[in-house]
Amino acid sequence: MSRRLPETQEKTYLVAPEVPGLPSIGGGTWSGFRSGTALVHLVLRLGTIAAALANAWPMTGWVQRVGHKNVAEPRIAEPALSEGGGPDVFSHQLMRKMLLPMVLAVLAYGALLLYADAGAITRQAAEVPGKVLVLATNLAVSNYVVRFFRWQYYLRCLQISVPIYDSALIFVSGFAMSITPGKMGEVIKSMLLKQAYDIPVARSAPIVLAERVTDLGGLLILGGVGLLGIAHGTWSAIASFLMVGVLFALSTSRALGTFAINTATRIGPLSRLKSKLLDVQESLLELNKPSAFALGVALSVVAWGVQCVSLSVIASGFADVNLSLQHGLLAYSAPLLAGTLALIPGGLGVTEGSMTGALQSLGGAGATPAVAAAITILCRLTTFWIAIALGFAALAIWRSRRDQGEG
Repeated sequence: MSRRLPETQEKTYLVAPEVPGLPSIGGGTWSGFRSGTALVHLVLRLGTIAAALANAWPMTGWVQRVGHKNVAEPRIAEPALSEGGGPDVFSHQLMRKMLLPMVLAVLAYGALLLYADAGAITRQAAEVPGKVLVLATNLAVSNYVVRFFRWQYYLRCLQISVPIYDSALIFVSGFAMSITPGKMGEVIKSMLLKQAYDIPVARSAPIVLAERVTDLGGLLILGGVGLLGIAHGTWSAIASFLMVGVLFALSTSRALGTFAINTATRIGPLSRLKSKLLDVQESLLELNKPSAFALGVALSVVAWGVQCVSLSVIASGFADVNLSLQHGLLAYSAPLLAGTLALIPGGLGVTEGSMTGALQSLGGAGATPAVAAAITILCRLTTFWIAIALGFAALAIWRSRRDQGEG
């Protein structure tokens, strides 16, 4: 027989934690961030239930012997293959792997609706002009175009030649796996290259790693620029820019990377990861020459920068919300980084909660909890969920083409 928690205990999850020296909820720069923290806390509590119901996301299996050296190959459990040789996007195996992200998505958005009142969120979202959403969606699509250019550049660096249409279809198919922790499930692109052109997975998998590293660098730069626009954010911005420099050094210098890995793995729990980290470094060095790293980060800044602008565009559709472009950089990039580094599928819950809190802090008096939650939901729909839908559509097209080819 289930036991109902006392009412005060149930509400604990919805109240932002008090922080000594900070103003209470309802005022001050930090109030929104604390509200977002409470929301994230709620989602993570519920997420533990989801994790118990679904299998942990498989992220094991790292090294494949190629020639005379080990090349890192991070991969998720491979989806079932259709008779035509392509991934069966409707297989029971792949659908089961999507269980945890889907449960987390329901919990994340359910928590948002609970936190800010579903009716108020619906009313606020309904007032947004359609042209605002169209512009925001177009900006999101431009992000995909820039990232596809980067994908093509990395393929050329590895001397992998693929017809442009197939390359685009493979690239967009990777969006379906954006819901995996750290987007590392996008290694499915390497699997499709293997199935269609017999290109070893270990040869193209470093591209996925390079994409994630340069995305991290681009988001750190955007977040640093955003931090320059808030009070007392200068030193945090400098730290963000310095982290990009450290990332550059570790990604392009074998000696520095090896030294950092050897130093970090001296700690007991990390020692068993040493060989895997060295293999990852070996893969990154193949692509991340200084010029390639710089171009990859520059393209990431452009790609994710337009999605930051997309957030500001959506916010402009709400009365009394004043989110500048600079503040939009921070309100989008910081939650995205938090969700990625949390290694939760799709960053679900962490990203939404953090973005809602950031919008309350940076969006002015009009950014009430309901408004901030509505902006967050619309932003994620136009930048994240549309991409996943496109990814599954591309996978379905790929499967259909492969089946017809085999037939």
